Amino acid sequence: MEKIRAIVDRQESRKETGMFLLFLGESLFIFSYFMKMSDFLHGMGLGMSMILNLLAVIFLSAKGEE
Repeated sequence: MEKIRAIVDRQESRKETGMFLLFLGESLFIFSYFMKMSDFLHGMGLGMSMILNLLAVIFLSAKGEE
């Protein structure tokens, strides 16, 4: 029973981390899209946003140990 509880806790933690990364990525995307910045910073913000979204997808789609 404790093993199952530990697996569920890890999955919840993974889900929370994934949702936080998704929120961060989308916030960075919106910020870098609407702010008037140089092309380099604009591209860097969009690139970082894509990386954060990719990490969020990895965290959200990861399966726990069985």
